[in-house]
Amino acid sequence: MVSPLFLIVLALAAAFLLGLLNPERRGTAYAVTLAALAGMALISADWLRAFIVEGLDPVEVFTAGAAPPYAINLRMGLAEAALTLLVNLTGLLCAVYLKDDLLRLGRRAMAVLLVAVMALVGILLTRDLFNLFVFFELVVISSAGLVLLSRNEHALSAGFKYLVVSQFISVFLLIGILFAYHATGTLNIDGMASASLGLRTGGAIAFFLMFMALVAELKPFPANGWALDIYESAHPAFSALFSAATGAAALFAVDKLLRIGGAEWLPLATGIGIVTFIAANLFALPQTHDRRLLGYSSIAQTGLVLVVLGQRDLLGEATSYIAFGLLISHAVAKAGLFWLSGLVSGRALTDWATLRGRPMPVLAFVTFTAMLTGLPPFPGFYAKWELAHHLAGAGQFALLGLILLGALIEAGYLFRWFGQMMKREQPGAPLECPAHKALPILLTLLAGWALGFLWGELASTQYGRVNRSEERRVGKECRSRW
Repeated sequence: MVSPLFLIVLALAAAFLLGLLNPERRGTAYAVTLAALAGMALISADWLRAFIVEGLDPVEVFTAGAAPPYAINLRMGLAEAALTLLVNLTGLLCAVYLKDDLLRLGRRAMAVLLVAVMALVGILLTRDLFNLFVFFELVVISSAGLVLLSRNEHALSAGFKYLVVSQFISVFLLIGILFAYHATGTLNIDGMASASLGLRTGGAIAFFLMFMALVAELKPFPANGWALDIYESAHPAFSALFSAATGAAALFAVDKLLRIGGAEWLPLATGIGIVTFIAANLFALPQTHDRRLLGYSSIAQTGLVLVVLGQRDLLGEATSYIAFGLLISHAVAKAGLFWLSGLVSGRALTDWATLRGRPMPVLAFVTFTAMLTGLPPFPGFYAKWELAHHLAGAGQFALLGLILLGALIEAGYLFRWFGQMMKREQPGAPLECPAHKALPILLTLLAGWALGFLWGELASTQYGRVNRSEERRVGKECRSRW
């Protein structure tokens, strides 16, 4: 097996090599970028195969040959393998979609894309809090640069607001890390979890600062205006990366942090998540700008996954199955929809009637909206069904009702969008669909249906449901607690 460290080394080496190339050799630079991203995706896929097929245990990688706290360690497990594969494939398909823009802008833009993907992989793998902070800073800097790929006149102001807000978030995160290190004497995430950070002097304040900083990276309601400007004005390929890959990495970082805080912080995560899920869907309902609507939908889906993470004590072994089912449906569908938006010249929902000129984009749009809505046979359906089953079994009817309400609102504006696309008059100009833009959409479409088949198989295995006796025991404990 190739060391997970090469996921970071390969991206850095390729970015360094791009700096040595002749600026005029843009085709060569683009080939190096694609090769690096493809190699990173293959490494992640090989690890995922090993965990699923061979039953491999999680692997710890020590960067300086010493165990923490004397060195930074990375961890590659089943969740890390699946999420790094998601990030790397999204980055690779974005590079394919961005072919014209990357060749126009040259090697520097390609290097920034590589650094962004590398930093997201680092967030997923690292078990060190300060290292986590460094990778988030790299994501912020590279994202601000990628926003400028867009020719939209508002892209510069959106990128500037993103930088300013992100620096405030970074300050709170860094202060929290300093307090946490003072309380526990370690920066290792697992070491802090075993040291019971919340029980130590200043530990609760330290965790609160870190938790709120990472939650702010999820763009929760109402602190999400800056993120919506990114979705609206950035290049659709970057918006796909921002929604699918950056959102997944930030959610996994929050999940790692919650293991430090313990069960007492889970209700706060649930509360923030459900408010974001309902409010973002409500604000999406009257939207007529396609990418702003997709931005609200992205924020809402992130809130729903945060609700699942906050219900870990109730969901037990099913937490990963439910959270990843929601996350992968959101990532695939949202990336596909943002890429589709790059084919549509107008930004009104009615402008999407132009897709009717080609069968593949119409099928892709229907598939992606069905994935977001949670219709069978896609992963979101199985995940929401399992979530509803557990919440009802534990007597959490209020939370279940709010989730169903948010899902109903989301289905309402997505179906309205579909109706406008099918019923409005089709523009006279034919839809232009170059091969380098059609390929990512087609592969994402195929991935959506493949995941639907896979999740249907998982629903009847140990990955899908905990045994019913354990479920009844958890339900009784939760009902007595409430």
